[in-house]
Amino acid sequence: MRSNRTPEARPRGGGALFLLVLLLALLAWREAPPAPRAATAPPTEFSGQRAGATLERLLGDGTPHPLGSPANAAVRERLLAELAALGLAGEVERDWACSDEYGVCGEVANVLARLPAAGSGPAVLLLAHYDSVPAGPGGSDDGSGVVVLLETARALLAGPPLARPVWLLFTDGEEMGLLGAEAFVRGPHLAEVGVVLNAEALGASGLAWMFETGEANRELAALLGRHARRPVASSLAVEVYRRMPNNTDFSVFRRAGLTGLNFAFVGEPLVYHTPLDTAARCARGSLQHEGDQLLALTRALAAAPALPVAPGRAVFFDLAGFLLIRWPESWSLPLALAALLLLGGQAVVRRRGARGLLGGLLGPPVALVAGGLLGWLLHRALTALGAFPAPWTATLGLARWAFVVLGLAAAALLGSLLVRWSGWGLWLGTWLLWALGGLALAHFVPGASYLGIAPALVAALAGWAGRGETPPRAVWLLPLAAAALVWLPGALRLPDTMGYATLPALAAVAAWVGAAALGPFGAGRGGLRAGLLALVAVGLSVALLVRPAFTPHHPRGLALEYVETAAAAHWSAAVALPPAVRAAGEFAPSRPWPWVSSGGFSAPAPRLDLPAPAVAIETIEPMAGGRRIRLTLRSERDAPLARLWLPAGVELRGATVAGVALSPPPARRGVRGTQLAIATLPTAGVEIELELGGTEPVTAWVADASRGLPAAGRPLQEARGPAAVPVNQGDQTVVARELTL
Repeated sequence: MRSNRTPEARPRGGGALFLLVLLLALLAWREAPPAPRAATAPPTEFSGQRAGATLERLLGDGTPHPLGSPANAAVRERLLAELAALGLAGEVERDWACSDEYGVCGEVANVLARLPAAGSGPAVLLLAHYDSVPAGPGGSDDGSGVVVLLETARALLAGPPLARPVWLLFTDGEEMGLLGAEAFVRGPHLAEVGVVLNAEALGASGLAWMFETGEANRELAALLGRHARRPVASSLAVEVYRRMPNNTDFSVFRRAGLTGLNFAFVGEPLVYHTPLDTAARCARGSLQHEGDQLLALTRALAAAPALPVAPGRAVFFDLAGFLLIRWPESWSLPLALAALLLLGGQAVVRRRGARGLLGGLLGPPVALVAGGLLGWLLHRALTALGAFPAPWTATLGLARWAFVVLGLAAAALLGSLLVRWSGWGLWLGTWLLWALGGLALAHFVPGASYLGIAPALVAALAGWAGRGETPPRAVWLLPLAAAALVWLPGALRLPDTMGYATLPALAAVAAWVGAAALGPFGAGRGGLRAGLLALVAVGLSVALLVRPAFTPHHPRGLALEYVETAAAAHWSAAVALPPAVRAAGEFAPSRPWPWVSSGGFSAPAPRLDLPAPAVAIETIEPMAGGRRIRLTLRSERDAPLARLWLPAGVELRGATVAGVALSPPPARRGVRGTQLAIATLPTAGVEIELELGGTEPVTAWVADASRGLPAAGRPLQEARGPAAVPVNQGDQTVVARELTL
C-alpha cells in the first residue's frame, strides 16, 4: 500500500555530525590570532611587529626582573627611555605597599605617563605591569602588556589630539601580590581615573580574551561590540572569574570601585612563569589582537563626551569573534520567558506530534551526565597510566579533542536509543529544557543566561517555520549550530585556563551540545556512529600515552629549594619529581614546613651553616586582651625576601610593615596559621608591628629566601633535564629559625 505522506525531511545523523565537525574546525581556525602587521604599517595603526621589536629592546638580555632586583631597575630605565622616545615623560612613583589579601608588603616603583590631551575630564587608564616572576623574563607576562600600551600610545600620538586624558600606568610588584596597583589606588591619583583597560597574559600565544569587567559593564560591553576588532569576550567568563581565587592588577581597581575591561591571551600555559617566557616566544599575532582591541577602545573612550560607566550590567558573548551579541542583564528573564512561551505554543499546536516529549526533556541531562561520567573514567584511566603527571602537559591539544569526541560519542549513543522518538516531541522536549535552563540561569547567574536563551530562541523561531510531521533539516541544525557556537568556545579553553581537571567537564559539555541533535544522531546507524566516535577518542587517548608529556618546548615546571633550619638541612620540592631528580636526591614525600598543610617532597642536603634571619624585638606593649610587639627583621645574608609565620590559633588583630597598615590576611588554601611576607627586604631590615591577642608566649617562625640554589644543588638542577624548568618563584635558598614572641 502506498502512503500519501510527504517523505521524511529529517536529516541523517551524518548531517548533524558533519555540522558539528565543521563548527569545531571553524572554532579551531578562529582561535588562531591574526597575522601581525608589519613594522611599516601606517603610523596610526597598531603593529604587532613594531610591538615585538619594542619587547626585544625592553627585556634586553632576558634576565628575570622581579620586584626589587637590579634587573627590575634596568627594565624600568629602558621603559623610561621608550617613553622618552615617544615624547612622554615617565613619572617614577616609589612607595611601600601592602596587600591585605595576600599578606605581603614591599617597596614598589610604578611608572606613570600622561598623553597630551586637548580636553579634560576623568582619564582613561591603560594598565600593565613591568615586573616578572623570579623564574622567567616575563616576555608575555607582562612584557606583552607593556609593549601593547607603548605601541597603543605611539599610534594615538600619531593621530589627532585626544579629547580626553589617557594615562599609561606600568605597575611594579604585581607578581608578588599586586603591590603596585595597591600603591596606586591608595595614592592621590585614583580620583582622576574614570575607566581602566588592563593588558595581561596567562600564556605565550592565543587570542586576547576579555575575561573580567567592573560592576558597571553594560555600556562598556556595547563599546567593545561596536569598536573592537574580532572581539573575544563573554559575560560567563566574567561570572566564573569573579568566583575564582585568581587576581590581576585590574582586580585591585575593580575592588576600589572603578570599572573597565581586562584582556589576556591564554595559549601555551606551560610557558607561563618559566624561563621560556621570552620576548622571542611571545606570539606577535597575540600582541596584534590585544593591541587592536585596546587601541580601538581607547580611541573611542577618549573621543566620548562622557565615559560609558553608567550603572548596569550586560549579558554578552561573541560568535567565533565575528560579532559580539549583547543585551542588558534585565532583559534575560523576559527573553527566557519569550523562548519558553514560543516553544510551549508549538507544543500546543503540535500536540498530535508530541510523542517523545519526555525523551527530549530527559535526553540532554542524561547525555550531560553520561558524557561527564565517561570523561571522568577516561581521565582516571589516563592519569593512572601517567598521561597527566601535572595540571598541564605538552599533549594539551590531543587531550582536548579526545574528550570532545568522547562527549559526542555519548550523545550519539543516546540518540540511537531514542531514535523511535525522533519527531517533534523529541525536538520540543529538548528545546523546552534549554529554555527552562536559560530561565534558571537568568535568575541565579544572569551573566551565564545566554547559554540557554540564545540557542532556545533560535530553536523557537526555527520551529515555527517548520512544516510537516517531523522537524525538517533546518529546524534540527540551526539551533544545534547556535548551541555549538555559544557553548564550545569557552569549553575548549577550559583546559588552557584551569588545567586537565576540567577535561571531564569538557566531555560533558560536548555531550550536552550533541544532545541538541538527538534525533539526527540516532538516525541512520546511530549506534555505529557512536562506536566510531568512541574509537577515535580511544585512538587520541593512545596517542596521549605514546607522546612525551613534557618536551623542551613545553616543559614541566619544577622549582627546587635548599632549606636550612637549626635542626637540619634538606632539598625540597612542592610537586611530584621526574625519576632522574628523585633518584639524584633520594626524595621522599614530606611536609617541608609547619605552616604548609599539603605535602611535598624532600631529601637530605649537606648543611651549609648559613646565617639565620635576625629579629630584634624593640618593644612589647600591653593592650586590651593582648600585646603590641614592635620588631626589626633583617637578613644576615642580604636575602631579598622574608616571611614571618604565626601558628594557627594565634589571633593577629593587625600589623604595620614599614609604616603601612596591613589587615590580617584571610586563610589561604594549603597554609596553616598566618603568614606575613616581605617582598623587598632592605639591607638594614624592616620594622614590623604586630597586634596579637592573648598574653602567653607564642612560638613563631621567620625565614629569609634568596634566589638560586647553592653549588651543592647543581646535580639536582642537571638531573632536571631540558624538559623541566624552574617556575614561579624559581629555585630558592631558604634559611628559617624559630622565634618566641
